[in-house]
Amino acid sequence: MKDGTVPLSVTRSKILELPVQVLANRHLGVIVHPQTGQILDLVNRASGHSQLVYLYPRVGTEGAGGIRLVRRPFLYEQASPQAREGENVFFTGWKHRVVRAGRTLRMLLDRPIDVHTGTEYERQVAIEPQVEICVSRDQPWVDIRLQLTNLERDWPLQPFEMCFYLLPGQGGRHGAAGTSRATIGTHVLAGEHRFGPESFEGKYRLLEVPAVGVVDAETGEWVMVESDRPATFVNGRTMGGPGAVIVAPSLPGSIGHTPPLHHVHFRVTLGQGGETALAKVLPIPTPVPAVKSGGIRSARKRLAGGRGPANPLAEACLEAARGIEQTDHAGSEIRVQRWLDRARATWQRAKAVESSIDAFYPPGTVEKMMALDRSLWDLAALRRAYLQPWGPVRPAGSSDPLSQEARSALSGIVWAAWAAFRTGDLDLAQALKSLLLRFSEAALRLGCTDTVSISAAQTAAAMVRACDILSHTRLRWEEEETVTFHAGLLSLGEWVWQFMHGWQVEEHQTEGGWTVNRGQKGYCHLANWKTMECYGLSSVAKLLPGYANSPLWMDYTETIYRAWFDRGLTREGFFEHESSVGYHGWALRFLYWMGWILEHSGRKGLSYVSPETGQSIASMARFTARLQSPRPRVVLGFGNGARELPAPQMANLAKFFHDRALAAAAIRAGWRSDADMREWGFVTEPLPLPMPRPKAMPPRSFCLRDSGLAVFRTGDLRLAVNFGVYKSGHCHRVKLETELWAGDTCLSPETCPYENEPGASLYQGFLDPWGRSAFAKNAVTLDQEAQNPLGGGRWVSWKASGGRVRGKFSAPTYAHLRHERAIAARGNEITITDRLVGRGCKGFQEATWRMNFLDRPRIDRSGGKAIVRTGEWTVQAECLGRHRFHLARPPSRHVKGFQLCASLPSRSGVTFRVRLNVQRTG
Repeated sequence: MKDGTVPLSVTRSKILELPVQVLANRHLGVIVHPQTGQILDLVNRASGHSQLVYLYPRVGTEGAGGIRLVRRPFLYEQASPQAREGENVFFTGWKHRVVRAGRTLRMLLDRPIDVHTGTEYERQVAIEPQVEICVSRDQPWVDIRLQLTNLERDWPLQPFEMCFYLLPGQGGRHGAAGTSRATIGTHVLAGEHRFGPESFEGKYRLLEVPAVGVVDAETGEWVMVESDRPATFVNGRTMGGPGAVIVAPSLPGSIGHTPPLHHVHFRVTLGQGGETALAKVLPIPTPVPAVKSGGIRSARKRLAGGRGPANPLAEACLEAARGIEQTDHAGSEIRVQRWLDRARATWQRAKAVESSIDAFYPPGTVEKMMALDRSLWDLAALRRAYLQPWGPVRPAGSSDPLSQEARSALSGIVWAAWAAFRTGDLDLAQALKSLLLRFSEAALRLGCTDTVSISAAQTAAAMVRACDILSHTRLRWEEEETVTFHAGLLSLGEWVWQFMHGWQVEEHQTEGGWTVNRGQKGYCHLANWKTMECYGLSSVAKLLPGYANSPLWMDYTETIYRAWFDRGLTREGFFEHESSVGYHGWALRFLYWMGWILEHSGRKGLSYVSPETGQSIASMARFTARLQSPRPRVVLGFGNGARELPAPQMANLAKFFHDRALAAAAIRAGWRSDADMREWGFVTEPLPLPMPRPKAMPPRSFCLRDSGLAVFRTGDLRLAVNFGVYKSGHCHRVKLETELWAGDTCLSPETCPYENEPGASLYQGFLDPWGRSAFAKNAVTLDQEAQNPLGGGRWVSWKASGGRVRGKFSAPTYAHLRHERAIAARGNEITITDRLVGRGCKGFQEATWRMNFLDRPRIDRSGGKAIVRTGEWTVQAECLGRHRFHLARPPSRHVKGFQLCASLPSRSGVTFRVRLNVQRTG
């Protein structure tokens, strides 16, 4: 190994028998495997000792050591592995080049993922990593810069780590990679903490420290890893024998949407001089001070002199601290300290803030509610429901789930509160107040320990709105009750803020103190969960403006709200990052209330228009209204998600924007009048504005080119086509699929698992890869290969004239192949022509045309015709080509119904042509 920054030519190691590339200076040598993007070894040039080790001998596998990018095998703790042992998914086929820049030598490694020939998991994830290894002439460290490009905009739950398998001092010489061994003198330094081999017996430590060092006491050699991602874990379960200390800073991840790029910087430094020398250069994190005994009593005394609206809120913070102090939950000390800090900040801020409990509804709402017909409420049924003795109540998001009774009580509590106000029933109002207090006490007593933050957000929002309504009755709140209610409400809000959308702001106990992992809350702006969470947070902030964190929550709500309309929508108003109409409607509901709260808090909410795209929240509603199906309450849709049209939101937005098209959609979906408030439980109440007169217009065919959806409307038929670019989340990975309706009957659903039918389970079949694939769709497949998920489709041509509509769409559904689907509709007849063109067909044996039906098709002897009877409709299908119909076996256990298919041998090209004639039965 030569001195200087001159790379040796690619050669084969005599020990590993594989190609290596060497970067070296007088302090260290870096041995890289250019085909796997892996640093095989770091050599201390002063001693010649190896600094790294391998757990397994197979180079290039996930279990191998060195320094490498590792994909976690599990996305969820209880889930099945996403990768087989030793599967070379992301760690082969790297391209490398060496660049000299002054006194620095850089090796650039790129791993372009070939989605056409990769493994099935690689097709689903499609992450493109880039690694830069940088060695300077006179420095004893190597810089490693990692960039991860997410081609799908959907980031799995923390799937990657950069792992460093470190054991300095006793290894082989002269670059004999992986021969280092642990000794009794091997120790780990992390901040102020010291760990020896006995500290890691079957354990690991999760820390937030800027650097971790490993030192060998016998030789005095050490190696230190620094990272700009301080969240890391140190695993030393194998330190007692031939193994490694694993330092793995976790890369950002979530169960939703994150930006397409992540940049991470690491620095690995070699040195000598034992623990003393290592401790001098090791960055020390600032420890979080532990709470002192009697801190709550002292804080209460300090704040006792306050006057005005600050007292109840500051006291609520102290009450939350006292409730946590009485539990034995892990991390209770640091959580108590946090609440004491919030109490002081709230006491200071609230002195200048006017706090009012009746601040949620706009002026005039309460007066107009008095004019509503009292017969809308079944007072006797409400009294039976809410005057009964309740069992234990647990807050949503706690370690114990809500009882069914408590869920029912919470979902209807706003409607019941309006009944108590409208009828003047003080007994019902008192029962509802007692229930709110029990939820608050449960939040203080049990806390919230899981990660379903949307449940806690819904709980908080319902409590806020019910409390606001009850404040207008003759009911009176004692100061102690107000403090208890606010303390529980703030506890729920803080829990939602801590665990928003999977980004945990964790607090970990270490030997000698606490460290805090601050999470990456800012990365998730366009997730549908964020709308629910911000709705809950902004509700609390609106009701309690004097609380210290209320401005922060309202600012964050405004940031998320604007991000949707700046970067999240197509020009037609569709949620661009997750093409699921069900989740589009879910987000629309809560975006409406986020905008409403912002608007009535002196910020730009419902009236906000994006300066970049010119979209407002009304554009999302208009998109949804255009997709209203012949069944009035249902929306045509693709992917997992509920399909009920949110009629109350349509009515409210029609009033706010005076939009006649939205008014027509709301009325068709069953919205009767301003008095109809029972829809959707506690989520909505109407604005006290008149509904505009709906505009009578015949339904038209349309093609939304940016959103990737087209609807053919002719005669009694309605056919929807999904042709757009591939999206993430609950959008299924299939292009050019269709959905066919006649009248108000869905003849051919877009997927065989009917999880999208109204009232069905949202996640039914969601984890079933076959039920979400083209094999369960109205699509064309080749052999048993899934479609290319990155093959975004496009509009080719569209013409609607009179009663005839023609459309043509194209998508690279398979490698080196173009799938063209042409649809012609006239009256009650539709002709579908599919052409598979390109050399990609040669790699397959058979192409299959598929269409789903709930009822069993009857195929004639020739196979050229089939009849399907569904309710009052009869479908006559005819093959207009060499192919013939047959029935396919269900592709998975989630699939119901029947699938009419036709197959052809795959050569240089395939054409299917099918005509469907739909008439009323008999």
